[in-house]
Amino acid sequence: MFNINPLEIIVILALALIILGPQKFPEAGRWLGKAMREVRSFTDDLTRDVRTSFDEDRIPARPAVKDAVARYAEPEEDSQAVTKPELEPTAVAKADPPEENEPGPV
Repeated sequence: MFNINPLEIIVILALALIILGPQKFPEAGRWLGKAMREVRSFTDDLTRDVRTSFDEDRIPARPAVKDAVARYAEPEEDSQAVTKPELEPTAVAKADPPEENEPGPV
C-alpha cells in the first residue's frame, strides 16, 4: 500500500521508541491502531454506499411505470393523433418590400 520495505518499518519503529519512550510507545501504538481501524471502517462504508447506489440504478422499473412509458412512447392505432394543421400558401401574409425612405433589415 505505502511501498515501505521491512527495514524502513524497523527504523521508523526504533525512532518512535526513542522519541516517545518505553512508557508512551504502547499508547501511541494503540492510538494508531484505532485510527487505522476507523479509517478502514469509513472507507468500507463509503465503498458499500457507492456500490449500493449504483445497484439501485439497475433495479427494474415497476410494471405501472413500464406501462406508462410504453403508452406515451408508441401512440395507439385507434387514438387520434394530434397533427399540426397545414398552412395554405394564401394564408401566409406577403410582406411588402421596404420603401426607399425606410431602412431595411440590419
